Amino acid sequence: MKELSVPNLRGSAAQKNGRDQKSRFDITSITMLVTEQCNLRCDYCYIYKNAKKMSEETAKRSVDFLIENSTTTDGRLFICFFGGEPLLEPELVALTADYALEEAAKRSLDMRFSMTTNATLIDDKRLNLLKKYNISPTFSLDGIGEAHDRHRKTIAGRGSFKYIERNLLRLLELPFSTIRLTVAPETTRALPDSIRWLIDKGFKRISISPVVEAEWDAAALSDYYDAWLEIYDIQAKLLRADPKDFRVSNIFSMHMDLKSPESREFGCGAARNMVAIDSSGNLYPCHRYVGYLKNDPSAQIGNVFDGYDDKQRDLYISANRIETHRGCGEGLFSDATEKDQRKCSNCSLIGNCGSSCMAVNQHMTGNPTRPHPINRVLSQIHTSVHIQTQYEIPDEYLEPGDAALCATP
Repeated sequence: MKELSVPNLRGSAAQKNGRDQKSRFDITSITMLVTEQCNLRCDYCYIYKNAKKMSEETAKRSVDFLIENSTTTDGRLFICFFGGEPLLEPELVALTADYALEEAAKRSLDMRFSMTTNATLIDDKRLNLLKKYNISPTFSLDGIGEAHDRHRKTIAGRGSFKYIERNLLRLLELPFSTIRLTVAPETTRALPDSIRWLIDKGFKRISISPVVEAEWDAAALSDYYDAWLEIYDIQAKLLRADPKDFRVSNIFSMHMDLKSPESREFGCGAARNMVAIDSSGNLYPCHRYVGYLKNDPSAQIGNVFDGYDDKQRDLYISANRIETHRGCGEGLFSDATEKDQRKCSNCSLIGNCGSSCMAVNQHMTGNPTRPHPINRVLSQIHTSVHIQTQYEIPDEYLEPGDAALCATP
C-alpha cells in the first residue's frame, strides 16, 4: 500500500499521535455510499459515477462496524446516507435504518440519520421514508433556474431545476431540512436572488458552499464578495423581524469562530470520529476521499469486514491536525514555494478557512497538509464582510449547531 507523506510531529503532538491515539478516536458517525450511481451529472462533482451499489451484507456490516468501534459517552451515533444519489436505493436505506435501530436498541444507543440528496426523486414513497426514520435531509441546489442548470444536469445533458421545483411542497413537509447552495464562479451573481426565492417559498435553513476546486478569477471573486454583502443584509433584516425564522448557517458559524479565541486542534472529524464507506465496504477518512482518490489505495484506511489499517489511519489523523498544515503561500495569483514556512496554526483566518480540509488540500496540491491559496482568499472575503457589516448576533439567537458548519458538498 502506498504510504501517505505528512510532516513529522514533535513533542506532545507525537505523543498524541501514538500513545493515546486509539483511545481518543472512536468513531461516532459513518457516511455510507449506498450507491455510487446518480441520475445527475453535475460537472463539479467529485464522486465517480458507476453502477455499484452496496449489498445488504455490507450495509449491515457497516452498522456493526460503527457500533463496535464507538464508545460514545452520550449514546448518540450517526449514519449519513450518501451517494451517488441515495434515493435511487430507498429499499436499502430502509433496510439499513431498520437494522441500525434494532441493533442500537439492544445497547440503549440513540441512532440518528441524515442524508444528502439532489431532491429530484422526492415522491410520496421517498418522502415517507425520510419521515419514518426521522432522516434529516440536506438538499443540494445551485440556485434558481439557469444558475442551477448551469452545472447540475441530467444524464441526458438537460437542466435539472424543474425536477426540484416540482418537489418543493414535499420538501417543506420536512421541518429539519437544509438547503445547501453550491456556488461556482459563474453562479455567484445569482446567489442573493436564489436565497430570496427560497425564503419566499418557506425554507428556513440554508448553507452556502463554494466550489473551491473551480477556477476563481478576480471578477468572480469580486462578484462573490458583493453577493455576501447582500446576503448579510438579507439575514440582518430577517433576524430583526424574527430571530428564529431564517438562518444562513455560514453567518452564525462565522460569528462563533470570530467570537471564540480557542484554536482548533483538528480540521474536522475525518479519520478520527467519522469515516466514509464506499459500496464495497472500504473505509476512507471522509466522503470526499472516496471521489478524489477512489483508485488510490493510499486513501483507504481499512474495510468494514477486516477493520482499520491502523498505520494508514494514523497517518490521516496526523494530517488532520492543524499544526501540521503549512501556509497557503503568498496569494492566489502567485505560486507558493516550499520556502514559505508559515503555518496555518499561526494564521488569524484558520477558524473559518477551508485550508483545514485535508481532502481538498490533497486533491488540489497533492498534499493533505498543503492548502491551495484560494482558501485564504475565500476566507478573507467571508471575514471582511462579517467585520465590515459589524455583524453582531445576541447569544440567545444562537443554537448548538452554529458552532460548526456541515461541509458535505
